[in-house]
Amino acid sequence: MNKFYQFCFTRLGGNEAGAGWQSLNKSPDMPSELSSIADSAAAGNQIAQSDKTPDGVCMHQIYAGDAGIGNAYVNYAGRDFLGRGIYFSHAFLFENTYEVLKNPNNILAIDKSNYHFTPEETASVPGELAYSEPITEEKALALCNMTAESYVTFMKAIYRLFFETAKITIYVKTDGSDEMANALMYLAYSALPYSLRHRITAETYAKPKSSECCSIVFTDSIPERVKYIDPVTGTNNIIDAALEDWLSKYTFALYYVNAYPTSLAYKDAFFERIEDRLTKIGFAKTENNDLLNLAFKTATTKLDTLSNEELIKHFYEWLSLNLPINDYIVDRLCILMNMVTSRDITVNDMITEKIVDKISKSQSEKLTEAYLNYLNSFMGKLSADEAYKFMLIQRKDAVLFARLCSVIEKNEVGIKILMDYYLREANLLVSAEGTTYDSMEQFLVGIPENPVKLKIRQIFSGKCEAIALEKQKAGEDFYNVYSEYQTAFKKICEGIGVKYDTLVLEYDFAFRNSFKVERIEEYKKFYHMFLERYPAIQPSGDFIYAVTAVENRDKDAIITYLKNGCVFTQEIVLDEADVVIYSKNLLTYALHLGMEKDCRYILVWSHFARPMNIPLIDLLVENKVELVLNPDAMQEAISTDEFWQKTDNLENFFNTALEYINKHSDPEAVNKRVMDILRNEIKERKKSAKEELKEQRKAEKEQRKVEKTQNVAADNNGDKKKGGLFGSLFGGFGAKKKKAVDDPNDVGDNFSHLSDE
Repeated sequence: MNKFYQFCFTRLGGNEAGAGWQSLNKSPDMPSELSSIADSAAAGNQIAQSDKTPDGVCMHQIYAGDAGIGNAYVNYAGRDFLGRGIYFSHAFLFENTYEVLKNPNNILAIDKSNYHFTPEETASVPGELAYSEPITEEKALALCNMTAESYVTFMKAIYRLFFETAKITIYVKTDGSDEMANALMYLAYSALPYSLRHRITAETYAKPKSSECCSIVFTDSIPERVKYIDPVTGTNNIIDAALEDWLSKYTFALYYVNAYPTSLAYKDAFFERIEDRLTKIGFAKTENNDLLNLAFKTATTKLDTLSNEELIKHFYEWLSLNLPINDYIVDRLCILMNMVTSRDITVNDMITEKIVDKISKSQSEKLTEAYLNYLNSFMGKLSADEAYKFMLIQRKDAVLFARLCSVIEKNEVGIKILMDYYLREANLLVSAEGTTYDSMEQFLVGIPENPVKLKIRQIFSGKCEAIALEKQKAGEDFYNVYSEYQTAFKKICEGIGVKYDTLVLEYDFAFRNSFKVERIEEYKKFYHMFLERYPAIQPSGDFIYAVTAVENRDKDAIITYLKNGCVFTQEIVLDEADVVIYSKNLLTYALHLGMEKDCRYILVWSHFARPMNIPLIDLLVENKVELVLNPDAMQEAISTDEFWQKTDNLENFFNTALEYINKHSDPEAVNKRVMDILRNEIKERKKSAKEELKEQRKAEKEQRKVEKTQNVAADNNGDKKKGGLFGSLFGGFGAKKKKAVDDPNDVGDNFSHLSDE
């Protein structure tokens, strides 16, 4: 017999020392865990009992927990001066509730003669307990006047305790005797798996204020508004559609009861088999209903009798176990996997994912082989889309996937599925956002060398180029982009020649259309490197040389570049749009270097204006050139720049500036003093020219007088030559026409209103 311990507690009346609740006469070697169970039960009893409890009543209690179980009687005898019940409780407790309740008679058959209700009678702990005649199902049903049908109804009501998520109390109608309460408790224990029995606590004749005091209350008087059942008649308010549905899913419940009375012969073996399966699964003594159900099915079901639907459902239950995988679980999964294969069943994606997960966690060779056999048998039946989805699941485990590939590559169907999968995934990868060189490189890991790998590399080739172009457009340094691209391409696209043309030409296009002065050194490096290899970028190469001319303040080279249509040779003719782009970019760089502050660059400015179709004065004003804003700069230019020595140039510039001011109603567009300098200079030059003209005419008049005097003298001397008159008239016909010479100050059509002559 199991070792037991004694525990007593009492409530004494009065105000004297020792009054109130206290424990006494405990077994000296009682484990602390059992003391905690007894203390909780004692405190609960104080709360539960009301001052209406009749004197002389003896209440029977069973309280249990994981650590142990106690059987107690509580005797009420009188009142204290406040009307509170005076009582004495005598309990015997046992360790290991699970083992004790395998035979409920270990608790229920303890004879009442063992219990006493005074400190004196319980002062010594008995050496052994007296037991009554054991209870059996037949005796219990006979005592309670119950049929097999009412037994089923009663047990359905008891199972409500395990269906509810919150603790509840069920009231059971009895004749008020301990015998009937014990008999019903025995029936309840007998129909529950061992792992659930410790979850029931019970008491007789109680009116608890808290529903957590116990699970079952046996009483001859059912209170109002409580959950109850009359086990004899079956009357109850507990069994409903929700409970019936739960019972239909958890088949371990009521299985034993429904088989009564034939179940009596193998009762112990039945429950032992369930517990044995739980132990093998690795979760003995569980309260988990799903695990209990699985263990029950495993213990009672012949797999070859299951339909395909039932087999798949059972397989799914095993795959859904959230427990460490052991050999028993692996063996069971292999059996079920082989049955699925032999029946030619195709499982769904959810089950496939769970199989792969179990293989990954268990690393079981046996389970892997069973799964590969299944795969080999069914893959030929899949559509292209089904096969693709299937392969997606397998890829989650790299090791398993590699083995799968080695299996399916042995037949044509498998090769086709594998190639289709890889090509779909490759196309998805290149179309996804955030694809990197690394992600493509990793994708290729483990793919065997075959035609599909070459196709994938061809797909990735374009993506590598696209990644590099994106980096270029984002403004990253070309050489970093170029180096990364070159390295990645050689790894990912092995066997395919590295492509540069698109990369280079796109860079050139971006350079022309998104010119940034802060990247000028990068541009120089790029064009000096690629100019020979890619002649198509000659105009951009020439631009870099023009940039150098700006840096060196080489006015003649800049003018030559702009006059030739933004190239240094006439062999290449650019579209007008490109000429404008190159001109604007060079102007941007010139402004970046401060050319607008140099008064010697008027001819360069005029040549910038021509390709961009902008009037010279507009260009100067818009770019805040010193000539139009700084009187000192204009004064210096007039004194030093040969261009301004021509009065027509001064006058035309002044007129265009005046027109700009009037047109834009902006007197500040050109500095007033600049305008005054121009006006005064023009006035002085005109005055000087007028005086020079006057002097010239006077000189010419004097010259004519001299010539006339000489001619008269000649006539008087009779020294005329024959035909002289006709020679004078026609002597000019043999003169050659003077050839036009290019003027270095020529500024083109855009500046034609300014005179270079």
